[in-house]
Amino acid sequence: MPTSTAPFEVLLEFTNDCAELATLQLCQGTSFGLSTGMGGGPVIRLDPKDSVSLVLNAGATYHYTVQRSTLRAQVSIRTWRDTKCKVSDVFSGDISHMSVPWTPLSQTVTVVQLPGNA
Repeated sequence: MPTSTAPFEVLLEFTNDCAELATLQLCQGTSFGLSTGMGGGPVIRLDPKDSVSLVLNAGATYHYTVQRSTLRAQVSIRTWRDTKCKVSDVFSGDISHMSVPWTPLSQTVTVVQLPGNA
């Protein structure tokens, strides 16, 4: 039986489950290291308990910079289904060893720590 090749959209629900303000910024670079998130795309401010749902093209890769306090990380998202991500998921890894990409949510989200974190 043939499968559908029509493009479709999925939702990324991003939630700030931390006690302090967090920001989510669309990066203009196409891979890690090409964009620091500074001067990039629009920034979404997420107060504690706030969430935002973003509409993504299924299978496309999106890059965001997430900042919480003095911590900053670049997140790469490529998914074929609706996905939920929390700020605590992004920063749940060992901060001292985050120069190597890691995936906190299966294979759909990859996180890289950006230089200059406290």
